[in-house]
Amino acid sequence: MSSLLDFEISQKVWNAKLPIKILFDIQEVEEYANDTKWNPIFLEVSRCSYLPLLTNRVRTILSGLDIKIPDSDYDNVWYEYNHEPLRWHYPIGLLYDLYGHLIPLPWSITIHFKNLPTNSILARPTTDTIQSMFMSMIKEADFLRNGNTKKVMNLSKRDHTQLWQSIASDNYNDFWSVNKQLVEYTPSNRHIPIRLYLSPDSPVIQELVSFHDETGKFYFIYV
Repeated sequence: MSSLLDFEISQKVWNAKLPIKILFDIQEVEEYANDTKWNPIFLEVSRCSYLPLLTNRVRTILSGLDIKIPDSDYDNVWYEYNHEPLRWHYPIGLLYDLYGHLIPLPWSITIHFKNLPTNSILARPTTDTIQSMFMSMIKEADFLRNGNTKKVMNLSKRDHTQLWQSIASDNYNDFWSVNKQLVEYTPSNRHIPIRLYLSPDSPVIQELVSFHDETGKFYFIYV
């Protein structure tokens, strides 16, 4: 079998967008511009994107309004929904499915510049950190699939950069021109990299799932 990839489905998943309404904690932001009315920010975001990338867009908007916020505060931006800190290393679409999928859109979340709750979410929610974590997940998936990380390690520096930048710029074609080198099926593949997220409070389920049984018959996964 030359390919198990369905690019029509993958493109539909990629193209899915989520309307978001970003609210501000007035007690926090008054020190930056107490004579400015902090209206909510409405954005359409990719479900495959991440909150630190959303912070970059918010930063551009606030800078355009001449609202000056220290770089150190942007390095610790975090978001919450319904008083629950959002895990910034999860894709935004996954966060919505876990926390807000039963509420009307746009999804209203609150941005914070102070008091990062490191007891609930990871520290250093920056684009550099999420890029590093994303590439670590790619390597982990490569190891589960092949028993080693040779495919990822053999990518050129340009391809490494393009893989992440295509997430940041929401460019499907650029992403898959690199990613298809990593995920194309071969008979030597060992396991399917898969994680199940059941609820915000449940541990992530990650078991070894084979592509096929001992006779070579492909498994079907029902969830």
